[in-house]
Amino acid sequence: MKVSKKHQRADWTIRPLPQDMLAYAQLDVAYLVQLRELLVAELDERGRTAMLDTEHSRLEILEAAPDPYPDEGYGRIKGGHKIDPHARRRLRELYIERNRVARERDRAPFRTLNDQSLLSIALDPPERRDDLLKHKGITPRALRHIGGAIQIALERARTLPPIDRSPPKRRGPRLDENAFERYEAMRQLRTQRSKAEDIESSLLLRRELMEDLAREFPKSRDELSEHLAPWQLERYGDDLLKAMREAPTRGR
Repeated sequence: MKVSKKHQRADWTIRPLPQDMLAYAQLDVAYLVQLRELLVAELDERGRTAMLDTEHSRLEILEAAPDPYPDEGYGRIKGGHKIDPHARRRLRELYIERNRVARERDRAPFRTLNDQSLLSIALDPPERRDDLLKHKGITPRALRHIGGAIQIALERARTLPPIDRSPPKRRGPRLDENAFERYEAMRQLRTQRSKAEDIESSLLLRRELMEDLAREFPKSRDELSEHLAPWQLERYGDDLLKAMREAPTRGR
């Protein structure tokens, strides 16, 4: 059975919901119980139930992010790292104002104004409010809701210094040279086992776990057991110890 994705990105805040959207929502959950039963049986058959339990336990203790849209999040907008310093300042202020309006309206930021619209405005700021309509994503309705915030952002950007560089992106674990070599050795091992076992690599060993192991450098299965679930220790313990032990060491 092929499920329609017609309303996947529809505006679900409208009321009353049209009949076709109600039907879509009903169909979206109609087979979840049966699907769960099938997946649980398949996991059990493939000996992967313990993996699921470990992932559930991890998710249960996660704390919510204090702010899913921090001010420096504008640095993740596609294409934003290529613009000039003045446009980068405008992009940051537009991003902040867009998110403020989204919070006030209790809407997802992309529903308020998408990132590419922010980038377009930052690159070609309007002289008048109505000039915003030439930017893709700015409809008359959007202009009524967020036009004032856009103007505030652009006016504020004029009073602030340009931003020479986008916020730095984290490109890898913050480790010293030897710990990084151990991390890389484990990452390569994880990639190999992930392909061999046909399973998502992060479910085998999460990045944060490998960082901890690289820093602490356990030397035995007993020490390793303090970090790993029993199934991870059984399946990967010896290989992890070997990978860390044989990783290149600087300064030898």
